[in-house]
Amino acid sequence: MSLPEIVSHEQWLQAREALLEKEKAMTRARDELSAARRRLPMVEITKDYRFEGPEGACGLIDLFEGRRQLILGHFMFHPEWEDGCPSCSAGADEVADGLREHLAIRDTTLGGIKQEITLVFTDVRGFTTIAESADPDMLMRQTSRYFSVLTEAFLAEGGTVDKFIGDAVMVFWNAPHPQPDHVARACRAVLAAKAAGERLNAEFEAEGLTPFFTRFGIHVGEAVVGNVGSTERMNYTALGNTVNLAARLEGLNKQAGTAVLVSENVYLRVRDQFEFRALDAVVAKGMTKETRIFELVGVSA
Repeated sequence: MSLPEIVSHEQWLQAREALLEKEKAMTRARDELSAARRRLPMVEITKDYRFEGPEGACGLIDLFEGRRQLILGHFMFHPEWEDGCPSCSAGADEVADGLREHLAIRDTTLGGIKQEITLVFTDVRGFTTIAESADPDMLMRQTSRYFSVLTEAFLAEGGTVDKFIGDAVMVFWNAPHPQPDHVARACRAVLAAKAAGERLNAEFEAEGLTPFFTRFGIHVGEAVVGNVGSTERMNYTALGNTVNLAARLEGLNKQAGTAVLVSENVYLRVRDQFEFRALDAVVAKGMTKETRIFELVGVSA
């Protein structure tokens, strides 16, 4: 058995000093890396975007600690693939362009701008009661199918799906890309989503599941649109009274006995393109001004 090498006290101090210097260097490197990350314009990409190459399917996912970082413009992409995948390297620009076009985000700094948008809020009637008696796993699967059908209708009309809130969806038009016909787009999308939801409910009932009856609220007005959150995590969203009123309109369906309610602003913009039924003027919850509301019935003949 070999004996450990005997070192002098001076040698021990030198070794200890060297180790401390290494630890300080590592700490400085970590601090510099953290600072650099905070300075980088980041956008969170939560969807797995894929394309086919000669070596098979490859993906791009948002990983803060990626194996390999690809910085293009205002985006930071973290490739999932291992080094040495030629098709991934060659296709990175193509995928990046597709992401940029799909997300349509040009600036990832915190803050926003005031602009006119059309907002839609949805909600499932009696979802809390449904959730009480449903199997959680089955409910999750059913809700995912439901969201897929709705978002397909919204995206077909160029909507920006902001978020899913429980059983609700928030989506808006005219941002980030200008859409001169954004009010009409929102109305068409809601009618398409309503019809798609009815077809899906027929499937649910055939499978012994409780149907999801959707209520919609549509409003157009000015809101602040941009990135909200922190430098580490942000969300592209809309804020303001316009957003609140769109949400309140959705809730008013319950007392009106309707499925789709729109504000007077929406009605005045597209009354020549769609059929509406005038209802009473109301003061929505949390609001101070009276609002005339209309039921969206369908597309004009």
